[in-house]
Amino acid sequence: MANNAYEAGDFKKAEKLFVDLIKQLLTDGVAQSHNSIIHISAKLANLYAMFNEEVKAREGFHFCIHHLETKIRKGEDDFDTLALYSLILSWFGDYVHGRGDFTQSLALFKQSHEISVKINGKHHPHSLLQLNNMAAAYTLMNRLEDAVDCLNTALVLAQEVQMDDGMKDLPYYFINLANVYLTQVEKSAADAKELLKMAENSCREALKCAKVVDNRDALIQARKCMKQIDSYQIL
Repeated sequence: MANNAYEAGDFKKAEKLFVDLIKQLLTDGVAQSHNSIIHISAKLANLYAMFNEEVKAREGFHFCIHHLETKIRKGEDDFDTLALYSLILSWFGDYVHGRGDFTQSLALFKQSHEISVKINGKHHPHSLLQLNNMAAAYTLMNRLEDAVDCLNTALVLAQEVQMDDGMKDLPYYFINLANVYLTQVEKSAADAKELLKMAENSCREALKCAKVVDNRDALIQARKCMKQIDSYQIL
């Protein structure tokens, strides 16, 4: 029920149900460090982030990461625990990224990526998502070449195996790559024409992929990207 409320966008109801569920699990004798409680606590931390309850959000993420790291140090490094750790590192990375701490978010995304590659493989959608997240952090740190490298790697890997979730995200990777090229255009007049051409090519690929996977949101974003490129009037 809590997950249903969350998916339906009824976040206050989801918060109450998640809190009640944790209380019930603890009453039933489930340990605080059990993965089920950690996962619910991480979802609550995400909700508190949405509500701008910063202290609760940070405490929630720190609680989850502390317990997972303690378990892993003790040798509890089964797939489920590592997968949950990678997921929560990514969520916490999103949280601090949204608060402007790009250095910490980059470190969290890198750590999440490393674990995901270890347990899922480099082609897994979660591994690819972390490359995309790393690119976002690099872009805002003005490390644009690193951002391009991450996105190009994600694009190559996604197309090598073509997992469903990875292909669904593929248009966004092309759009993000185009946006990095546009950022480079603003900073470098010397090769602006070439960069705009690369941005245009990336946007066209995004449009093509969005149509193939029937991703309406990506299609809208790709069209906006093309309009932005056209506005430069250098091509």
